[in-house]
Amino acid sequence: MKRCILILLLSISASAFAQTKPTEACTFVGFESDSQKEPNLAEVNTKTPALMWTACDSPTGCFSLKLDPGSPVLIYRNNGEWTCGYGVDRHGAAPAWFRTKDLRPLKFTTAPPIEAWYGVWKGGGDRVAISASKNAGELHLVGNAIWQGANGNEHFGDAKGNAIPSGNRLHIVDGGCVIDLTLAGKYILADDNQGCGGMNVSFSGFWKRASIGRAVTAKP
Repeated sequence: MKRCILILLLSISASAFAQTKPTEACTFVGFESDSQKEPNLAEVNTKTPALMWTACDSPTGCFSLKLDPGSPVLIYRNNGEWTCGYGVDRHGAAPAWFRTKDLRPLKFTTAPPIEAWYGVWKGGGDRVAISASKNAGELHLVGNAIWQGANGNEHFGDAKGNAIPSGNRLHIVDGGCVIDLTLAGKYILADDNQGCGGMNVSFSGFWKRASIGRAVTAKP
């Protein structure tokens, strides 16, 4: 009997430890644009939506949200059982803690062929189209972004420019609008200077390919 009780107590203790949640914040630190460092990306590797925990440094502790299987995550740091990162799915995006075992590292080449850039890429309701320009080895980008606030308040932004990619990086300058893009397989990770449109409008974030082609035009 004593042995059974001991085994039960050890089982409960191990279970409680496994369910312990982080107690520190996973804060948003932006999108990687350092040309000397590749972003650390992963995808949710679960059959059902994975839990992610936010506001873990609040007096009441973490609360959980769900992220769809296959969703991309930009990893900020790893703490053994837990990984802090920025997750995105069809419902929205947020920095949060993930169980490390629920994430699969995303591998991608840093020297993709230029054709790998071609197509229409979507980030929420935003669109970016990338195609071959008239100059050899150069890409042409056209993009539209929107910010939707309360009471039907909307702000718009757009970007257009040509540039030659450097490995899996593309640097676009359109007047006061500057966008840096990193091609990571089926995703583009973008970082802008907040100068590409109205208030709160930004091209920063994850973009996923919606269609492939050479001569394509982005739609607002």
